[in-house]
Amino acid sequence: RTPLSWAAENGHEAVVAILLKTGRVDVNSKDSKYGQTPLSCAAENGHAAVVKLLLYAEEIDVDSRCSDGYTPLFYAAINRHESVIATLLNSGKVDLESKDHQFGQTPLALVAEDGYKAAVKMFVERGADITTVDVYGWTPLTSASNAGHLDVVTFLLDHGAD
Repeated sequence: RTPLSWAAENGHEAVVAILLKTGRVDVNSKDSKYGQTPLSCAAENGHAAVVKLLLYAEEIDVDSRCSDGYTPLFYAAINRHESVIATLLNSGKVDLESKDHQFGQTPLALVAEDGYKAAVKMFVERGADITTVDVYGWTPLTSASNAGHLDVVTFLLDHGAD
């Protein structure tokens, strides 16, 4: 892990800013254990201000994948960090349709399965594909239905899922 990764993971905004300002850090460096970048570390831990700083780094790979195929957006979604999800989506730089390596799920499918309606709404409002399927042929609607999340099921149906 690099100093930038540690600072990002722990939400040290001022440290991240000064490291970026030097121009001598690799914003896309990956740790040796999971292949996470500083952006993934910040997203996973809910540090929206750090995520915002990293998003504006010149060579940032906003869709960098760890060993499981998770992008920073996946980490924010899995950990229910609404402000980080919003920051990433508002950047207009992230791929809404990226899929993890194991199940072929998109971030929308993950939050639908988890019953995280606020995030489902954010993804749908930004044009995420509600008909995408995972390796089992499940859509976000199928995942939400299987988990019994009535409010998410209703929302997806109201937005054209079938």
